[in-house]
Amino acid sequence: EPLLSGRQINEMTVAMIEASEIVFEDWIAWTSRERLSDVVDVPRDFDILGVYLLARIENLRSAPTNPAEMHLHQDVIYIGMSRQITNRLDERHKAVREYRTKFGDEEVQRLYISRWRSAWSNYSSDLEVKLAYIHYAERKLIWEYARMFGRLPLLNRE
Repeated sequence: EPLLSGRQINEMTVAMIEASEIVFEDWIAWTSRERLSDVVDVPRDFDILGVYLLARIENLRSAPTNPAEMHLHQDVIYIGMSRQITNRLDERHKAVREYRTKFGDEEVQRLYISRWRSAWSNYSSDLEVKLAYIHYAERKLIWEYARMFGRLPLLNRE
C-alpha cells in the first residue's frame, strides 16, 4: 500500500503552492546566463519550473531591484513561464529573436533576464497541479504589468 494517498499528496502540493512566494533573482546579462548542465550533472531533460522576465536595460543601475516587483518596470519586455526555467532560454527563443529584430541589438548587449525558480522540478509528483500554478503565476504577473502600464510587455502577445 502506498505511503501517501493521492489526496494526501495533493494536499501537500497545495500547501507548498500556497506557501510559495514569487521572488525574482537579480538581473543577469543574457550573454552571462548559466545552463543547469554547466552547474551540475543532471539528465538533459531535468530542470526547474518557474517564471522569467526579459528586459531591455540601458543602465543596470536604473533597473528594478525589488525582487517581488521586478515585473512592474517599463524595461520588462517579456514575461514567460517554463517547465525548464534554466534551459528554456536559448538563442532560438521566440522573444529573443523578436528582441533582436525589434531593437536592432543583434549581440543582445542590453538584454537581461531575471528568474523565479519554484521549489519543483519537472520530475515532481503532482506535476500537472504545479504547472497549473506556474501558468497562473505567469498570467497574474502579466495582468499586474498590464494594469500598471495599460498594455502588455512589448513582446508578449496575450
